[in-house]
Formats: sequence, structure tokens, C-alpha cells
Amino acid sequence: MGETYLIDTSACSKYIQEFLSEAAADLMDIAVEADCMISIITRIEILSWITGDKDLDADIRQFVADATIIDLFEPIIL
Repeated sequence: MGETYLIDTSACSKYIQEFLSEAAADLMDIAVEADCMISIITRIEILSWITGDKDLDADIRQFVADATIIDLFEPIIL
């Protein structure tokens, strides 16, 4: 089994909008190509960014579609 990465909303936002440094973007590329996981909360937050910009919206939807979504469970909440 390979590496897995849990990515938070801030990192997702900066990655999708290409606001990361080159080194950070390279790491995110690796994370996205590996097993990228986001929480259900991050999924909700990211999908709230749908703006009407076709290219950006497509990138947002693709990022979410490619990610493994982690549901909330009591141990995670605590």
C-alpha cells in the first residue's frame, strides 16, 4: 500500500487556485496522485466555491471526485 494524504480545506483551496509555492505544489501533486483524502467537511467547503467559472468549477469538481471522502465518526470529532 502506498502513501495516503489527508488534505485540509486551506491546502485544497491554495492548490486548486495555484497559490502554493513550487515546492508545496509539487508535494500536493504527489498527494493527489497517491491516495488523496479529504473530510466530508472539506468536501462541503470546497463545493461551496462553485463560482460559474467553467474552468475553475471543473477543477474543483474533479478534485473532489478524485478524493477519498472521510465521513465523520465520533473518534474523529473528538
